[in-house]
Amino acid sequence: DGARSAIDAVHKFVETVDRALPPRGEGPSRREEITDSALEMVQRLVHTQSDFLRKIVDSAGKSLSGSDNAK
Repeated sequence: DGARSAIDAVHKFVETVDRALPPRGEGPSRREEITDSALEMVQRLVHTQSDFLRKIVDSAGKSLSGSDNAK
């Protein structure tokens, strides 16, 4: 769900940038730079979320296996 929400947010962001900064001439435009930066930010956020969730699951697994050994 987090990745899907991030993709939806980027889609809306790109639409907003397209309306505010129409494409111009040759070469990378300011809107392309902004869009690329937003995509990179979302990629980092999704990666961070995934790492965080993985650590939670690992920690819970260790806690649960430790409690099983105590019984």
